[in-house]
Amino acid sequence: MFDYTVKTDQSVEDVVEKLKGTLKDEEFGVLWDFDLSDTLKEKGQAIDGDYRILEVCNPKEAKKVITAHREGGYFLPCKLAVFTKDGSTPCRDAETDEIDRINRG
Repeated sequence: MFDYTVKTDQSVEDVVEKLKGTLKDEEFGVLWDFDLSDTLKEKGQAIDGDYRILEVCNPKEAKKVITAHREGGYFLPCKLAVFTKDGSTPCRDAETDEIDRINRG
């Protein structure tokens, strides 16, 4: 599988707010908080449930990736998807093995 998933019974809004605090503690900045469900609704393409995408970045780690392998920028910034599915709220991010491999050179 290409992702890492944690499920919770908390709302999407609650998970996003908690993530923002946790990310800050880990020296990640939230560059963008995209409400995909609202955007699709505005475009006449509503989906069931909430769906948010956070783009996040740790500047020190980003520099390491770009320094080791310029094309590593393809993976930046990192994305976290938080959405409702089957009565729960998964929080997913891409597996970091590839980024770690690039970072090691």
